[in-house]
Amino acid sequence: MTDDSMICAGIDVGKSHLDIAIHPGDARLRVTYDAAGLKRLDAFLQEHDVKSVG
Repeated sequence: MTDDSMICAGIDVGKSHLDIAIHPGDARLRVTYDAAGLKRLDAFLQEHDVKSVG
């Protein structure tokens, strides 16, 4: 991957959970919409070096 490539995450927000997809790639995650889930989401985004969320 070159330095000008950007890894993005899309997040679908629901009442009880968040669905996350990484692009490019096929990484997916579903977390609960609470403090524990947000902590897990943060780790997931960092693990995949996400630069943009939409």
